[in-house]
Order: sequence, then structure tokens, then C-alpha cells
Amino acid sequence: MKIFGILSSKLDAEYLYCISVVFALGLLFFANADQQEDPTGATIQLGIGKSFYFPCGIALITSFFLKKRSNQTHIVFNWMICLALVSSLIHPPLKSSGFLSWTLTRFVLAILCFKDVSNVNPFLLSKLCAIVSPFIVFPHYILTNPFLYGALRYGGFYGDANFFALSLLLVMVMCYITIIHEKSVIVKLLCWSSIIGSIPLVVFTMSRGGIIGLGVILYFLMVSLRRDNKKLFFLFIVLSIFSISSVRTEFADLFSFIGSRFSNDNDSDSYSTMARFYGMQSGINVLLNCPYLIPFGIGLGNTVPAIKVYAAYGYFYRAEIHNTFISLLYEGGLIIFLLYVSIYFRIFFSLIKGKNYVLLGLLFSTALSLFTLPGVSFMPGWISLFFLSNKHFLVRNHI
Repeated sequence: MKIFGILSSKLDAEYLYCISVVFALGLLFFANADQQEDPTGATIQLGIGKSFYFPCGIALITSFFLKKRSNQTHIVFNWMICLALVSSLIHPPLKSSGFLSWTLTRFVLAILCFKDVSNVNPFLLSKLCAIVSPFIVFPHYILTNPFLYGALRYGGFYGDANFFALSLLLVMVMCYITIIHEKSVIVKLLCWSSIIGSIPLVVFTMSRGGIIGLGVILYFLMVSLRRDNKKLFFLFIVLSIFSISSVRTEFADLFSFIGSRFSNDNDSDSYSTMARFYGMQSGINVLLNCPYLIPFGIGLGNTVPAIKVYAAYGYFYRAEIHNTFISLLYEGGLIIFLLYVSIYFRIFFSLIKGKNYVLLGLLFSTALSLFTLPGVSFMPGWISLFFLSNKHFLVRNHI
């Protein structure tokens, strides 16, 4: 079957789909959502903007030509879409002239565009991502110097430090998977350079979820590396031991500020941490005081527009809930929340069965990051979940 006279087989469709997903992910790093500033205050403008939506559209069209496989995760997500639409029917968007809020629109499109990541060959997708990974990672060192940011959080060209860190963790895991399955020395070197180059960038974001996720992924990566290549494992251990002292001395202020973020010694940062709990508590207050909202929530995207509406019922926070799980519970209802959480448990038991340690690291880091972020419609978060639910990873010791 041909698509616009270009694709001649299912395999071609799979390649085009994987390429589209990789380009969408890659362009997102340079989306200039908030425009990254350098330490002097000058704005770095790349002019790429929202161009990542174009490959998203190609991925959506191409997905109709892929060979479909039975997938329980797809069924769960289809139910989630239906429940989200029902919620929007019951509670129409307060800041939209149409039926769908912008949050719900992105939520639905993210699932429709990327759900087939769980069906395609994950090693092909990982290899394509690994090949372009240097073009994702190293422009951040070339166009701006994250080493000069000091106590300023580095958010990449996307402009959000937390989401930037989560996206880099996905790229790191795909690179490591490629290292295991690829024979080309050049590709392996590209992968290792991207993994090593990503580590400082995640640290410079000072994202608590990102740094914890990085630690989890590095731990499981080392476990996997020790299993697959003990010589390389011990080489990394030795290099780490010899470099840790100089790194701590060189970036003492950076690590001190990171420590204050975790200990909440900094006043503004303490508020930032407590704000996460204030948001979660606010949402739960409303559900407890309005039990009729529990099944279908208040409607996706209605949190901020409805703050004044539900202030009388216990919503005392002034912004959206910075927790993807509670946000889904509050906006989409209990059923959609349980379906979402069930996906994590399904993936967890599948990866435990296959002893896929690095992928377990990605699962934990994704969950930890989204626990402190409003990621209901965040594209890399959905790509990670679909990637982890791929049936190829059921095989024992596959990663």
C-alpha cells in the first residue's frame, strides 16, 4: 500500500512513523516556548517555534498505515480519551469557544499521534533518536554555555527546566538501548557522547524530579552495564571516583544551590516546593466537598479558569496543579486517574518480568518527574509511556 505514492510497504510506513516521532521530539527541544536567556540576560531566539507540530501530523497520518497489533495499553488510552471527552461534555471548557479546551486537544492528539510507539520496532526508533541525539544535545553547549549559569536554572531552548530534563532522560535511555543492539562503532560513540553530554545539562536544570530521575537512570544503567560489559563498567567507576573531587570544587556554588532546593532553605524555593502540595491539596479539597465531581472531574483544562468558581469549595491555590496524577484526578475524574495509574503498574510488572533495568529507570524517573509537573499534555511524557509499553520489552534481559 502506498501513502501519497511515497511508501510502498508496511516497513516503509514504520520507518516514516519513527522518523516523524524522532523529529517531533527533536524539534521540541528548540521550540522556544519561553525563549532561553543567557547569563547576560540576552534572549536566544532560534525562530523554530511550534514547528514540531508538523512531524506530529505526519506521525498521525502514517499511523493509519501501520500494521496493528493487539495492545492492552491502546484499549486503556482509548477509554481515557472517551472519558476525557465525556468530562468535557459535562463541564465545557470555560476559556474556549469550542467543544475542546487546548489542554484536552493536546491530550487527545498526543495519544493519537504517539500511541503506535508501543507497536513499532523500539530498536529502530531508538537508533534513529540516537543518530540525531548529538544535534539535540550539543547545540546547547554551542549556542549558549550552560556552565556559566551558576545559580540560574538552565531550561534549554524550550524554556522549562523540568520538562527539558525529562526529555533528556528519554534521549539518554534510547541512546543506551542503541549501544546494546548496534554494531557500528561510530553510532556507539555518538550515543556515548550524547549520554555524557546530557548529564551536565540535566544537573544544570536543577530540576528536583530531573536530578532524582537522572540518579535512578544512572543507577540502573550501571547495573545493566555491569551485566553486559564489566570492563567498561569498572572504567566508568574509576573515572567517576577520580573526577568527583574536581567537579565538586569547580561547581561548588551550583551543588550548594541544588542542595538548598532539596532542603528548601531558599525562601522562594521553599514556596515552590510547598506550592506543589498546596495545588494537590486544593484539588482534593474540591473533590471531597463536591463528591459529584469525583467520577468525571471538572473538565480537562478547566483548573485555572475555574479557580474562582471552586474557591468556595477549597481550591485555595492560585495556579494549575503541578502534579500530573492529581491533575488528571481533579480535571478528568477518578476513572481516568485509575486507568492512567494502571498503565504504570502494567509497565512495571512487564519490565520486572523481563529484568529490563534501564527501562525501569526510565519508568521511575518519568513517574517522579510527572509527580511534580503539570504534564497532562506533555509530549515526551506520553512518548516515554508508549515506548515502555512496547511488547518487545517483555523479553527477558532484553535491555
